[in-house]
Amino acid sequence: IMAVCLHLSSYFIGMAEIESALWEVRQNAPKSLQKQLGNLPSPFALLAASTPRVAVSIGLSLLVPLCGYYGAKWGDSNMVMCFCGCSLVGSCCSVCMLILLVGILTMLQTGGPEIEAMILKCDPAKCMYLEDQAMKVDCLAGMGRTMKFPNIEHLSAECPQAFLLCPPDYSDMCWYPAPDGGRQCEDDARTSYCETFDEPGHCTLYGRCGFDFGRCQPVGLPLDPTTKCSVSQENIDIMTTIVRLAPVLLPRLEQMLWIKLIVSLPGVVAACCSFCWGWSLYSKLSTGYAHLSPPTSIGMQSNFA
Repeated sequence: IMAVCLHLSSYFIGMAEIESALWEVRQNAPKSLQKQLGNLPSPFALLAASTPRVAVSIGLSLLVPLCGYYGAKWGDSNMVMCFCGCSLVGSCCSVCMLILLVGILTMLQTGGPEIEAMILKCDPAKCMYLEDQAMKVDCLAGMGRTMKFPNIEHLSAECPQAFLLCPPDYSDMCWYPAPDGGRQCEDDARTSYCETFDEPGHCTLYGRCGFDFGRCQPVGLPLDPTTKCSVSQENIDIMTTIVRLAPVLLPRLEQMLWIKLIVSLPGVVAACCSFCWGWSLYSKLSTGYAHLSPPTSIGMQSNFA
């Protein structure tokens, strides 16, 4: 009964949280993304798709106690050993799941405010309020380079280079560097910014630099993006939606993980107790312990005769 209740409660709580999150996404998404959001599955479709998986999980979880029950009833050490081993594996997996949930919750609680601050810092909406197209492009190109309009607000240098569409130009050394020793990017500010990264993973993290020819160099953005690049409205709409949803979905994700953690605790305790009980019974069966049937009425009459 506990296994069925735990699976069903976890299933329906998760479905309710997913439905609520999808509703938030549909409410906050811009019109340009509404058509794509129409392809998301409905709650009923998710329910129908997940039902077989939940049914199989419940069936498998019921086989373990059934094995222990008949092993104890018939005195079968093999069935009891199977019950004991499955309970041990289940308890180990449950403990690992709890550790994972605690780790994710700790990361969200410690890094959640920083993630929200990072998302807000990369909000492209402040660039789209500018009237001049060149100013918009310069703002979206961000800092960490020589800016054409230094008096306006720009995105941070740590924002992803994803809001501009720039056609490839291999003659521009700021778009793609020449081999080592050849002509390099003429923007000293960009070169100095990329040289601050020593490891390839950090160098390519934001899409502004590339680790080529043994060092981190500017890539992907021309020397003057205001004359060669255009605004990627689709990516801006996606980022704007993320900015709107982050303060709502991050706490909801944390709440769902807390519920998952609390719901999983009884299962962990039950699995550990099942293993201890199963091992105790298996030890007794291995030493010759056997289940004795109650005496029949005929046997009792013969003893008193």
